[in-house]
Amino acid sequence: RVVGHFRWLIVEKILEGVPYKRIAEQLNISKSSVSKVFSHFKKYGCVDLFLLGGRSRILSVDDIKYLENLLKEKVDWYIWELQSEMELWLGRHISYSTLWRAIHRLGYSHKQLSKPARERNENDRLNFIVHMSQYSPLQLVFTDESAYDRRTLSRCYGWSLREGAHINLYFLFVEKDIQ
Repeated sequence: RVVGHFRWLIVEKILEGVPYKRIAEQLNISKSSVSKVFSHFKKYGCVDLFLLGGRSRILSVDDIKYLENLLKEKVDWYIWELQSEMELWLGRHISYSTLWRAIHRLGYSHKQLSKPARERNENDRLNFIVHMSQYSPLQLVFTDESAYDRRTLSRCYGWSLREGAHINLYFLFVEKDIQ
C-alpha cells in the first residue's frame, strides 16, 4: 500500500510529465500502483483512499454522541451499566465488545481514578499540628482503621480521554472537637 505522502508525490511527478515507469523505479513500487494512484486522483480529485469497506457500523452517529454524553456525565461507569443505558436508548441488544470498541474509537481509555484528598492544604496541616501540640501524648487515643478501605466509597476505574487521567475529588476532612 502506498502511503499518502507518496501518493501526492506520484501525482506531482505525473503532472510534471515524468513517465510512470520512472516514477515506479524511483519510489520502488510497481508501475500498476502508480497508475492506480493517478487514476484515483483523476476520478476523485484527491489521493486519499475511501477504505470504509466491510460491514456498516452498528451504532449510528447519534448513538455515538449519546454514548459520549454518558461518559462526560459520569466517568466511572461499569461497561455493563453503559450497555444497559445504550440498550434503553437503542431499544435492542448491544454487545460489550461493540461498546468497548466504540468507546476506544471516541478516544477514551479505561484508567484507574486518582482520588487526592480535598483537604490537602499545607496551612491546614500546620494549624492541625499546632492545635494537637497542646495535648500530651497520654491524652491522645488512636484507633486502628486497618479494615477501612477508602476505595469502597467510590469506584476505582473510570473512562478518560487518552490525554490524561481523570481526577475525582471525593474525600473531605471532617474536624471534630476533641474533649
